[in-house]
Amino acid sequence: MILLLAQARGATLSVGTDYATLSATVDAAQDGDVLTLPAGVWTEAVDLSGKSLTLVGAGEGVTTLAPPAGEDAVT
Repeated sequence: MILLLAQARGATLSVGTDYATLSATVDAAQDGDVLTLPAGVWTEAVDLSGKSLTLVGAGEGVTTLAPPAGEDAVT
């Protein structure tokens, strides 16, 4: 008997295309989803609400999370 297991992959959601903000994208996301962020500075504090998500930017120094003063970028 052969048993094949495949890891379930989530959806890919694009900030700025599928949703206007990173926060809106996180709100719509489910565990396992991948969130892509285009180049730019995203001035948001994001609460992942305990979700297991992957955030992928356009590259180091190209995509920046810059939360409002005194807040963490991601919680």
